[in-house]
Amino acid sequence: MIHAIWDWMRFNFWLGLIGLAAGLIVTMPIWFLKSLRQRFLRSNYELETIGIITLVIVLFFIGVYNHFGAGGA
Repeated sequence: MIHAIWDWMRFNFWLGLIGLAAGLIVTMPIWFLKSLRQRFLRSNYELETIGIITLVIVLFFIGVYNHFGAGGA
C-alpha cells in the first residue's frame, strides 16, 4: 500500500513538473520579447488566458502532426 501511494505521488510530481515547464515555455516569450510584452500590457487579456489558448493551439497541432505526419500511414 505504501508503495502504491509513493508511485502515485511520484507520478503527480512529474506530471506537475511537466505542466509547469509547458506553462513557462508558452508564457516566457511574452516577457523576453519587448514587442510582445508591450502588446500584452496594452491588451485586456490576462497571462493565464493567453497561456491556455496557446497551449490548446499547440496541443491541437501536435495531435494533427501525430495523426497525419508521424503515423506513416
